[in-house]
Amino acid sequence: MRQPCVRISGLGTYHPKNKLDNEVIFEHFRKLGKNVENLYAHLGREERYYADPDETGITMGVIAAKRALEHAKLAPSQVEMVVFASDTPEYLIPTNALLISREVGTDNAHIIYDFNANCTGVITAIDQIYRYMIHKKVRYALLVSSILISPWSNKDDELYYGAWGDSSAAVVLELVESENPVGVLDSEYFADTSYYRMTTMPDSGMTRIHDESIPLPKRKGGWEPVDFDFLPEKWNILIREMTKRNGITQHQVDHFIFSQFSIHAIREVMKNLELEDDPRLYTFVGNKYGYTGHTSPLLGLYHALADGKIKEGDTVIFCSAGAGYIISTFLYKFDKALL
Repeated sequence: MRQPCVRISGLGTYHPKNKLDNEVIFEHFRKLGKNVENLYAHLGREERYYADPDETGITMGVIAAKRALEHAKLAPSQVEMVVFASDTPEYLIPTNALLISREVGTDNAHIIYDFNANCTGVITAIDQIYRYMIHKKVRYALLVSSILISPWSNKDDELYYGAWGDSSAAVVLELVESENPVGVLDSEYFADTSYYRMTTMPDSGMTRIHDESIPLPKRKGGWEPVDFDFLPEKWNILIREMTKRNGITQHQVDHFIFSQFSIHAIREVMKNLELEDDPRLYTFVGNKYGYTGHTSPLLGLYHALADGKIKEGDTVIFCSAGAGYIISTFLYKFDKALL
């Protein structure tokens, strides 16, 4: 019996041209009396890209969206739903998705909204869009994600400045019918609000962002040091629960795309899952782009496909963590070669 499924049928990415390698960042922090080499080795940083002054999350998102539509061989007029996932939106009003829809030409899209779940944004958005598409019989949806972190970074902040990067990515989601389940299969979530102060942006809160009595650095990104060594074990628990529910084990998953924040965390979760530390089993691109929050799972997916790590018929798990903290993950079955 054929059943409705939602699959990814197009993928597009974009990063700015302004690339900074490690030596530039190291020298910057040396002048401030800071040594960040061990930190960046732990995270897995080599390069990152920063937007030019005239670039925004919208301009970057439009490029990624057009590339995703072109990849899917889909006309903009066929899109019925546009979602923009970001924690660094260009505007609060109007919705950024509306502006992207206008620029891309998706004139027949009437379900349009912005979405923010921090670094889990794309994973959570795909899960929610997939459920809406099945319920409302939406044929094509466009999910666009951007991160423009550089304007919010204090130049003496070794976490945001240098460890992160600017980028955009987009996917076309398509409703299809299939004899066997394909596309998005299942999801799992976890939240622990104990770490609600781990990072805030703006640190002053939006209400006081124009209060000049508050130093400018406090009106940008702020964070408190947190030991997140427990995170890989939390990922491990969620992944085992989700795979068991779907009648498979973690050993039957063909590829993993985790949060791109830390290569160390990825290696630890592979150990917790009793899997090999084998780059063929997972994709890490935090060394190429810095950490790009919302967009990082899609940048990881692009490279996993381009490098031949994912093929038709493969089962893949996406998993990420967001500030505060929250975890989202979903199970996906590729029914066709995407690249």
